[in-house]
Amino acid sequence: MRDYWLFTMEFPPWFGGGISTYCLHSIQALKQHYHLTVFVCDDSIAQPQLVTAEDGYRLVRFKIREYYQGASLGAVNISKSFAEVAELVATGAAAVDAATANASVTDTDTPTNAGAVSSAIPQVIEFHDYMGIGFEMMHQKLKGQGCFGSTLMLVCIHSPVYLLDPVDGLKLSHWPQRVIEKLLPLSLSLAYRLPALSAFREPKLWLYSLERFCMRHADGLIFISEHLRQRVFQSFGWKDNAASSLRRPKAATIPNPYRLPCSMPVASLGAPGATNAGASAGADSGADAITEAVTELSFFGRLQTWKGVPALVGMLKRRFWDKGVAVRMNLYGRDCYNYLFKMDTGNYLQQAYAPEITAGLLQLHGQVSPEHLAQASAGSTAVVMPSLIENFPYAVCEQMGFGKICLVSHSGGHAEIVEDGVSGFIYMDEDGFEAKLNRIISLTAAERLQMSQAAQHRIQTLCDYNSIYEQKERFIADCLSSDNFA
Repeated sequence: MRDYWLFTMEFPPWFGGGISTYCLHSIQALKQHYHLTVFVCDDSIAQPQLVTAEDGYRLVRFKIREYYQGASLGAVNISKSFAEVAELVATGAAAVDAATANASVTDTDTPTNAGAVSSAIPQVIEFHDYMGIGFEMMHQKLKGQGCFGSTLMLVCIHSPVYLLDPVDGLKLSHWPQRVIEKLLPLSLSLAYRLPALSAFREPKLWLYSLERFCMRHADGLIFISEHLRQRVFQSFGWKDNAASSLRRPKAATIPNPYRLPCSMPVASLGAPGATNAGASAGADSGADAITEAVTELSFFGRLQTWKGVPALVGMLKRRFWDKGVAVRMNLYGRDCYNYLFKMDTGNYLQQAYAPEITAGLLQLHGQVSPEHLAQASAGSTAVVMPSLIENFPYAVCEQMGFGKICLVSHSGGHAEIVEDGVSGFIYMDEDGFEAKLNRIISLTAAERLQMSQAAQHRIQTLCDYNSIYEQKERFIADCLSSDNFA
C-alpha cells in the first residue's frame, strides 16, 4: 500500500462545507487501499499537535502558528504550519494521544487501526487549492530542502478563490498580483520588512498568488469537474496538448466520491409537489400568506452571487411571481457578504424582495445540518442549482441521491452530473429556466418516479468509491512515471 497524506482545512463533523464532505467520503473510499493520514488544523486541542488513530486512518490535528503578524499573510502562516507538523510526523516527533497508544501510529498491523501509517515519508500528499496550504512544502521541495523531495504532491482543485471572487464582484488590480506571484517567495520575505510594500498587504492578493503558485508547481492537478479544469487552464494560458511548450502539471478530471449514509429508496421520500402555505416548518415570516396550492423549490448552498442566488430570485420574480404563479423558493445556506451589494446577500434579498417574502414566496431558512437535508427538501418539486461558476457540488449529489429532481444551470460541474431530461434538467438561459421548470411542474407521477430513480442511479455510478479510487490510482501512477516528476 502507498502512504497517502491528505491535507485539509475542513474536516467532519464540522458544519457543512464541500471540502469537509469531500474528506469524509475520500477517507471512506481510500482507506482500504492506502495507508492514510489526514492533517487538519484544529485550535481546540490543548497541545501544539496531536496524533490519533481513527477507524482505518491516522488523524493529525494541530494549531496554526503565527509566523507573520496580522491578517494579510494569514494564509502563509497556515501553509508554514502544515509544513512544520508534517515534518514532525515524518520524523516521529509529533505527540500521540494516549487513548490510542495501543493502536500505535507506527504499527500498521494493529487490527483496530488497520489504516494507520508508519512515520515514513509518504509517497503521495494531496492538498486542496483553498488557502494555498501546499505553498510552503512545495517551495521547500523546489529549493531542495525539507524531507519531502521524493513525495508526489497533488492539488485537488475545489473552488479557486481567484476565480470566484471576480464573479462575486471583488476586483483587485492585476499588475501587483502578477509581480507578487512571479517573485512570490521573495515578496513574502520582504512584505513585512519594507514599508513601501505596505500597500500590497491585501489578504486576497496574497491568497490568489499562493493558490496559483501551488497549481503551477504541483506534480499533478486533480479537477473535480471538466468545467473547472477549463476555467483554470484558461486563466494560466495552458493548452490541452501535452506537447505544448508551456510547462504545466499533469492533470486529470476525477469526480467527487459520494455514497449515501444509508439506503434511501425513492418511495420513502414521499410525493413532492404542490403544498399549502404551512408546509415548510421553521420558515421566515410570510409563510401563512399563501392560501392556494404552491410549487415548492429548494436551494442548498451559500448565499452568494457566484452561486447564482440573486440571479435565481430575479428570474423567479420576472417569470413566475409577477405573473401570479405561486412558486415558493426556499433558500437553505449560510449568508455571505456580497461585494456587489455592499451587504450580506440575505439582507439584500430581504430589502429587494420584501413583498415576496411577506407573501411567502421567498423564504430564507439559514443553514441546515447534513442529517436534516433529506427532510428539508422532502416536499420540494425540484432542487435548483443556478451557479454562475461551479465545481462538482455535493449539494447536487446529495439531493439526487435522495431521489430529488435537480434543475441546474449549464455553467458548472453540476451540469456534468445531471443528464438533461433523464436524471434532471439543465437550463441555458432565463427562457430555458422557465421552460424547464414548467416541464418539471407538469411531470406525471410515473415520470417523476422514473427520473428520481435515474438520478439515484447516476450518483451511484458516477461517484462510486471503487471507481474514484481506480481513477485516482491510475493518475498517481501516471504522475510518478512522468519526466517532470523525475
